[in-house]
Amino acid sequence: MAQVKLERIFKRFSASGGSSSGAAASTDTTAHADRPSVAENPSPSRPGDAIVLRGVDLTVEDGEFLVLVGSSGCGKSTLLRSIAGLETVTSGTITIGDRVVNDLPPKARNIAMVFQSYALYPHLTVYDNLAFGLRRTRGWSREEGSLKTAEASAVSANPVEPESPWWERVLVGVTRSLPAALRYKSARETAIDRRVRQVAKTLQIDRLLDRRPKQLSGGQKQRVALGRAMARNPDVFLMDEPLSNLDAKLRAETRAQIVSLQRQLGITTIYVTHDQTEAMTMGDRIAIINEGQIVQLGQPMELYRRPVNRFVASFIGSRRSRRSR
Repeated sequence: MAQVKLERIFKRFSASGGSSSGAAASTDTTAHADRPSVAENPSPSRPGDAIVLRGVDLTVEDGEFLVLVGSSGCGKSTLLRSIAGLETVTSGTITIGDRVVNDLPPKARNIAMVFQSYALYPHLTVYDNLAFGLRRTRGWSREEGSLKTAEASAVSANPVEPESPWWERVLVGVTRSLPAALRYKSARETAIDRRVRQVAKTLQIDRLLDRRPKQLSGGQKQRVALGRAMARNPDVFLMDEPLSNLDAKLRAETRAQIVSLQRQLGITTIYVTHDQTEAMTMGDRIAIINEGQIVQLGQPMELYRRPVNRFVASFIGSRRSRRSR
């Protein structure tokens, strides 16, 4: 769990089709090896360049559920991907907890991302999809956070031991496809097994652990994707329109489940959507984005009752907007 702070975030895509990292790319890091290289100002744009993010300033508090909402092409997914490290910002500072993460790869940021497309491995069972990240994290160990329920405490505890010796890893890999009674389990693999089953029970997918993704419904696939993110107990959850592939009824059910889980785990969550209903019913606060800028930031009813301009009023569906038509 951690605070996320964005300061003066600019993102530009160059006319040549590449992504411009601005002055940060040309900074002499030799003289500043003790601190991350951060561009203070965006470099001049060239004709044809597309500026996607325009000086975004945003602080997401520890444990907060923040929703980024806006129409297609407004820059909300680019902002989320920049926090994750999947995009390089042209300039500005991204801080997670007490670390500036501009120069860190995604795997070093201790974030977990849930995608619109689920991104499950089709050849792996549900169990192995949930365990995938844990098996590839070296020396994964974190202290248990302060959680609100006993169930959440069980899910959040991190019993995974430091990485096993090489010969144990070989035995685990070789015997993984054998019947359960014949598999070799190291202390680390035993801890991973306990963690996976705790997460699966919380998400009510414990009866699906032996199935493969093609045998699951859309809602079940989404819960597996959520479980894979939860299993690592990250500092920050990032969710990029995870419910857009579900039908209306299932979307409403999964929406409620995501909110409930976030409340239990208390993990800072940034959720991207273009659906106003999702934004109004899920977030502690909402940031409305238009043309790469945050137009208004506030609690749902604050935005509904006191929109700063007509764009916000029309987007949220305020009575004020309807009266002005």
